[in-house]
Amino acid sequence: MDYKVAREENYKLADISNAAKFTVKNKSDNNLSRLSKGQLISGTVLSVDEDVTLDIQGERITVSKDILKNAVRGEVKTFEVIKASDNEVELKLLDSLSEDNQNTLTATRVQEPDKDYILDRKDKNAKQAEREKAILDMKDKLEEIGIRLTEQDCMLLEKNGIMVDSLTVVGIMNALDKVKSESNSYELAAAGMQKSYGQSSSMEQEIEKRLKEANLPVTSENIQSIKMALEQSSVSANMDDKTMQYLIAQDLEPTIANIYKAYYSGSKAAKNTTNISDEAWKELSSQVQEVIREAGYPVNADNVETAKWLLSNNLPVTKESYAQKKALDEIKNNMNKDAVLDNIIDSMKQGIAPKNVSLYTSEYSALRDTVDQLQNISEEVISQAVREDSDITIKRLLAIQEGLSAKRSDASEEVETEEFSSTAGEAIQETAAAIDGRDYRFEEIKARRQLEEIRLKMTYEAAAQLEKKGFSIELKKLEEVVEALRELENNYYKELLQEQNVEVSEESVQILRDTTQSVQRLQWVPSYVLGSTLSQRKEQTIPSLLTDGNQLQAKLDRAGTAYDALMTVPNAEYGDSIQKAFRNMDGLLAELNIENTEQNQRAVRILGYNNMEINQQSVNQIKAYDMEVNRMMRNLHPQVTVSMIKEGLNPLNMPISELNQVIDRIREEQGITSEERYSNYLIKLEKSNEITPEERKSYIGIYRLLYNVEKTDGAALGAVINSGREVTLEHLLSAVRTGKKGRLDAIIDDEFGTLQSVSREGETITDQLSALQNKDEQNPSDDTRREAVAEQIEYMNQMLKDIAEQVSPGKLQSIQELLYQTEASGSEILPAQLQEPVEEGIWNSIKSIPIEKLWEQVKSVDSKDSTEYEAYTDTVNQIRTLCKNSEQAIRFLNDFQVPATPLHIVMANHILSSGESAITKLKKLEQENIDENLQNNLKETDDISDTLIDKSSMENAYAQLEANAKEVVERACSEEKIDSRRLAELKSIGQQITFLRKMASKEFYQIPIETEKGVTNMNLTIIRGARDTGKLSVTIRSEQLGNMKAEFSLKDQTLSGFISSDSREGLSRLQENISVLEHTAEESNIAIKQVNFGLQQKDNDSYRFQISDEDTNNTITADTERTLYRIAKSVVRMVHLSEQ
Repeated sequence: MDYKVAREENYKLADISNAAKFTVKNKSDNNLSRLSKGQLISGTVLSVDEDVTLDIQGERITVSKDILKNAVRGEVKTFEVIKASDNEVELKLLDSLSEDNQNTLTATRVQEPDKDYILDRKDKNAKQAEREKAILDMKDKLEEIGIRLTEQDCMLLEKNGIMVDSLTVVGIMNALDKVKSESNSYELAAAGMQKSYGQSSSMEQEIEKRLKEANLPVTSENIQSIKMALEQSSVSANMDDKTMQYLIAQDLEPTIANIYKAYYSGSKAAKNTTNISDEAWKELSSQVQEVIREAGYPVNADNVETAKWLLSNNLPVTKESYAQKKALDEIKNNMNKDAVLDNIIDSMKQGIAPKNVSLYTSEYSALRDTVDQLQNISEEVISQAVREDSDITIKRLLAIQEGLSAKRSDASEEVETEEFSSTAGEAIQETAAAIDGRDYRFEEIKARRQLEEIRLKMTYEAAAQLEKKGFSIELKKLEEVVEALRELENNYYKELLQEQNVEVSEESVQILRDTTQSVQRLQWVPSYVLGSTLSQRKEQTIPSLLTDGNQLQAKLDRAGTAYDALMTVPNAEYGDSIQKAFRNMDGLLAELNIENTEQNQRAVRILGYNNMEINQQSVNQIKAYDMEVNRMMRNLHPQVTVSMIKEGLNPLNMPISELNQVIDRIREEQGITSEERYSNYLIKLEKSNEITPEERKSYIGIYRLLYNVEKTDGAALGAVINSGREVTLEHLLSAVRTGKKGRLDAIIDDEFGTLQSVSREGETITDQLSALQNKDEQNPSDDTRREAVAEQIEYMNQMLKDIAEQVSPGKLQSIQELLYQTEASGSEILPAQLQEPVEEGIWNSIKSIPIEKLWEQVKSVDSKDSTEYEAYTDTVNQIRTLCKNSEQAIRFLNDFQVPATPLHIVMANHILSSGESAITKLKKLEQENIDENLQNNLKETDDISDTLIDKSSMENAYAQLEANAKEVVERACSEEKIDSRRLAELKSIGQQITFLRKMASKEFYQIPIETEKGVTNMNLTIIRGARDTGKLSVTIRSEQLGNMKAEFSLKDQTLSGFISSDSREGLSRLQENISVLEHTAEESNIAIKQVNFGLQQKDNDSYRFQISDEDTNNTITADTERTLYRIAKSVVRMVHLSEQ
């Protein structure tokens, strides 16, 4: 093998205390100047005379023999870069596995400064520092999330279409801000969702209680940190002048930690006091009084004394320092442990650690009062503020409101006020038109609309955000407050776009904002719009439906007519009025032989209002249309909209039926899958203390039936509907059991709950509808039948999906209890023809309930137990654990520009560990004889290194692995012997494979190398360069070869690289098999410049690989790409031979 030196530059080293320095006398750049700290490099001994000459990175370096003792020509030495600056490179010799005999080489550049090089180096260092800072910031944010995130938060976010573990760290924080600001009630948390920590003291019990009430994690860490903060806060009552002087002089916020520190160290740093002479005070008096006023305080004796205190303690008298002193006085005189605990709990909701909580609460209390008082401002106040002809601010409106409220304390004025209120609209308009001959109506309408928008958007959290930015919500004009709130809202949308790496443009923000707001508004338009648009339902979009709905809403509001809102949420406000308008509903449904359900009643009201014919077909059409629109409103969350924008789709331009298909696909991609719901159901079942082990079998059977019906593309559902039977769970099970050839094949034991397997090779619902279509073509007079059947099947299919999404063991228990109660009271839940005494057991209780009735029950009942949150415990604990073990994983993700979500961090940790590969785990399932087709697919990807041809071939291989993993999980869910732990294991394999498929798109591949001695995981990265250049990097953790690292560079058909290991034996084995690489190079017409072998230190498990911006040019040619992959395959084979 010919190792040539690219260019010759001689360096002379001199010994300096077990180190050496050499001087670069030429002004040209060199390869050593581009090294980075932590990098391992190798050098070949070229000659050994009085000195030793090394070839390092293509540079010749002369070293004293005292530095490299016993050096032999041709020997390879490995060095670690200890320091790399603009003018110095320090190398540590790694010539053995022990710490002994390790020498350090220091290379110093003393040439004239190269400005371009220096600027380039500074830029690189700045970028690296920025990356490291980002990692530390992310760790801090993870800790903050750990303080705030609860199981209830996860559940609420998932209901809003957000899977916490699929969000980036910043995304989780933003989602938490929103969910906690929107959720003002925490009774659910107090119901026992979080665990208690054994025998607690009274203080700990109080802390635990407060955490539960505030929906904050009840963890031992939180309890102890609050307890410590409370103890430290006790010094605030004993603050002396030196403590206050220290805090003000250092401009420190009065947090618990700062006050505690100042109390014990402030006396050392405090300055001596100074007496202020009467003459000096007279000169300063007028200025001091002005400062007092600017700080918002009246000029009186007490406040003047405060200013004198500042002067005597050598502190500046400014409105800021004055306000600080007044705040510290208030803390000292009024703070108590209850108030401190209130502060801590309130601040923890915002992610502030207990020790960093400010003890000054007056400002925040006032802000909260201001937000609350906004709701009390009357139209009379707006009218008076407009007539004053001055800037309308929230502060002015509240002042007017306070003045009017004071007047109402007089009984006579109270009567006048009532008279005014009774004719508010006319009186305001008449008064406004009469004063000074001016018409104030436009200004009043404008101010009223501005105030309404402020009320809708101004939460306490939003107000606090604006105040932190220096924007005073009380002092700014209403129109400025509106604009500021709109900007906050726009920032929210921008953050959602950035979360998914979507370009933030005016257009993308507008699509996201318009879609989100349109869906929100559509929820409240009258449901009657479904009747007026029924004939055009296939073409309806969100904007067209909203336009018709708004017109209808205005008409009904003018007439004072009550109506159902489009979103099917129980509304007691209109319930009685609507019932009165449709008194004869029960009789009408009975006359038409239509089942008396809430959905049928709603459909009849819609048809009746629109004067449309009421029959079974029209009712079914309305119900299917209603379900379709509600499904869209329920699932088109902002995160889904962002994904659509990323794909170049605009939800506002798509027909609702088409839109729903896209939404379903995106939700599946975001992790909201039927398998995830099944897993949550099993966890809740296993956590329930009220369901016996014997009963659990039936509970699992019910959900498995729902799961299998969904997975068979509606075949079982179609069979029941085509047979004319009522759609119930019992009939669906019967369709599965009695499925014949051409439909659905299943193996089921005699006892329900033991469904063994389901074959998906039979006739699907698509096949059935196609058959109907062919039949309709032969009978044109019945050409609407296919569409009617299709709508009914889709309607029922969506109901079954809704049941699977919302049902839980606790809800099933509640439904069973309700059935017992209604049987005892004689009420009706089941239709008359199906009413029988309720049998024992959950299956017997619900098997005959029509699906529509069951759907209504699942939607309306509450869970009987408190296990609804238990399914999210693992997610919360996992995120808290990541705080302690995430730095290397985050660095890995950042290098490959993969979003640092909790799920991705966990997956990256799997890769960086030496644990068993997900690919190996998946292959082991082959031995379980799951399915012949799956076994064939696994064999196709048995040796993934065979597909190391190019990027496309590898992506296809990992895509096949992902499909295999998905099939494994789906089949497991269809089995009888499934529990949450088993399903979690399979899901984890699937998630890891999906992550590896994602990494394959970045040309990072994990390749299992299997030998008789076991399986070794190789992590291989292809780094594209410009045209004919590229690199590949390899890391391996092996019992046979040790911790191995290798890197190869290809340029101009020339290959160079190094291979290092912390095992002498492993390194020797690799050297013995280098011929594999040489053979591939020869076949590819590649000249090997140099391949160095070096012994490295035992690895400390730290992640060092980094892709520089220069590496990823990505203009590589197809031929160079294939050459790199051939080299990669030869490295895999070389390692495989060395392992044996």
